[in-house]
Amino acid sequence: MLRQLKKRLLPLMDTVAELLELLPTLSEPSVYLKDGVQALTQIASVLEEEGEPGRQALGQARDLARALEKDNLDLQALLRDVRALQGEIRRLPTQLKVVFMPYKIQMWGTLASIYEAAARDPDCIAHVVPVPYRPLHNGPNGLEAGELIDEGPQFWGKAPVIPYAEYDLEREMPDVIFLHNIYDHYNTLTQVEPAYHTAQLRQYTDMLVYVPYFVSPFFIPQPGDPEFWFGLPSLKNVDKVVLAGDFLTEPAVRFGLPREKLLPLGSPKLDSVVRALRSPPPCPREWTERLENRTVFFLNTLYHVGGVLKVVERVLNLPEQFPNAAVIWRPHPLTETFIRQNYPQYEPHYQALIQQIRGGQGVARHVVLDESPDYLQAMSRADVMLSGSSSLLNTFLLTQKPIIFLDGEMPKHSMIPPDAFHYYPEEEEDWKALIQQLLQGESPSASRKAAACIYANTDGTCGEKVYQTISQQLGQDIHAPIPSVPN
Repeated sequence: MLRQLKKRLLPLMDTVAELLELLPTLSEPSVYLKDGVQALTQIASVLEEEGEPGRQALGQARDLARALEKDNLDLQALLRDVRALQGEIRRLPTQLKVVFMPYKIQMWGTLASIYEAAARDPDCIAHVVPVPYRPLHNGPNGLEAGELIDEGPQFWGKAPVIPYAEYDLEREMPDVIFLHNIYDHYNTLTQVEPAYHTAQLRQYTDMLVYVPYFVSPFFIPQPGDPEFWFGLPSLKNVDKVVLAGDFLTEPAVRFGLPREKLLPLGSPKLDSVVRALRSPPPCPREWTERLENRTVFFLNTLYHVGGVLKVVERVLNLPEQFPNAAVIWRPHPLTETFIRQNYPQYEPHYQALIQQIRGGQGVARHVVLDESPDYLQAMSRADVMLSGSSSLLNTFLLTQKPIIFLDGEMPKHSMIPPDAFHYYPEEEEDWKALIQQLLQGESPSASRKAAACIYANTDGTCGEKVYQTISQQLGQDIHAPIPSVPN
């Protein structure tokens, strides 16, 4: 039985029980008894639709409705029968209705393993409804919204999807909604349509769950740190927030998040990484041709790449300087939007660089531009990562492969020792020496196993545990103890 139906039936049963308890004090009991019969008739109608699982409860409901129409009622016996029926309804298998509402295909990995756990559960109806969004750009009057983008068709092959225009939230009333974007109108690069902002979704579900699309940094946030999402006003509309580990619980509480909202169960995004490390996905043929028999340097850049284009070009030039090197470059999916909005002077140069790599000619013949929906192919194929502090770097820790840290120094309050990484050298001679060292397989080993000590459930079970925790919490109100009836 759908949890929604149980939520409607159980209060009806409480109403019938209260009626029986108050009946001796009522001046016209027959009027109220008709209301009780009507309630039980409604309950029987719902149980009839359940078929065989609801057969026993259906018989009990019909017997009770007939008993209330008789004279000389035995109120205590009837009250016991009402509570027995209530218990029978609660024991019926409860079916959850869950919907996942991503907006970008490149961020689906955050929700994928939770969806897979829900889809495996025979007592769950799981839907995926990608929601539309608009890129933002600077206009004469401030930020202006671009054309509506719907990435729903790209999700086919990842999960069966329902087009957002065909999913009626008011009719469906899902028990749970999972989101990886709760920035609402606070986002300055892209915004999902207002109908899918948290204040609106809050009206249609009992459990709105935020799963950050990024893997949180490996340092403990301190008072005054700009941990922006902890302070988002939209978090007040969310029932549960999934945290990457226990180390984030106290900082989140200091930022004002209620402790009961927090689920420090890890990042489901890491589940797919664990699988990819166990069974690497095949690389596209074009990748193989460009990377084969070479040490692969994986360059990860954030969307503010305009400020580090010199670093990007230096890395992309590695195959020209070192014949046994190749490069995969994965720009952040919002890079082009950010450059157009904030650094328009860089856009022609950036576009020319992108087109050169796509063409694979000249210096780009051993460079791959990774524009795929997920990063698993790049991560499994890479030998070395180059990245600043980012979600993808945090994810890459699981591989235990060398990392060149593009920031100047390790973040304060890091849980990883500073000697775990190489650091990007400005001097050309030092740069070449570092690359040569990595090509020879030399790298610090200190604490590259630290990911499992920082993040929770890094064994590939995070999504399953998130789903099970949410479903169990939702079941608590349905399966609460039934009041006993005095003899």
